[in-house]
Amino acid sequence: TIRLLSDNRQTYAAKVEDDLANLEARDLGVTAYAFEGWATMDRAQVVDVIARLEGLGITPVLYIRSFVADDSETTLTEPAERFTDAIERGYISTTSSGDPYFYPNSFNGEDAAVIDFTNPEAVEWWKSLIWEMLDLGADGFMNDFGEQVIADMQFMDGTSGATMHNRFARLQHEVTRE
Repeated sequence: TIRLLSDNRQTYAAKVEDDLANLEARDLGVTAYAFEGWATMDRAQVVDVIARLEGLGITPVLYIRSFVADDSETTLTEPAERFTDAIERGYISTTSSGDPYFYPNSFNGEDAAVIDFTNPEAVEWWKSLIWEMLDLGADGFMNDFGEQVIADMQFMDGTSGATMHNRFARLQHEVTRE
């Protein structure tokens, strides 16, 4: 997996291309390749990368995380609109008063929010993200995070963060598998 914190979209895409060139030139015994920044890359390039990996017998793995954040300029993990979309549609955990529950993103300190996998609309939205990865040709996913559930968060099914904390990752993986 390529780290993204020091990259911009162009340097990240170039690093993926460098990795592919090295994989194509050498028999390195690599069986899978995960790239986090696929969601901010040009879709035609993602499809090309996946096809080239498969041509080398390497399983292409795409990355997704269980929270949204406006950190597209610092991590390249997801497009900025994913954060605003999830907030505006209410796909995230809330405070006891029903407002979005924000916590500081560990990458840049800006607002982040945990996806509410007890909200049926959020589940369908998440599945659409997974289907996009499958449609691009991904053979696997790196489901990341899940440990950000905080005790006083509220979820649509009435569960508090204190109760949801250990259940959250299981829900994320169940929804992804579906």
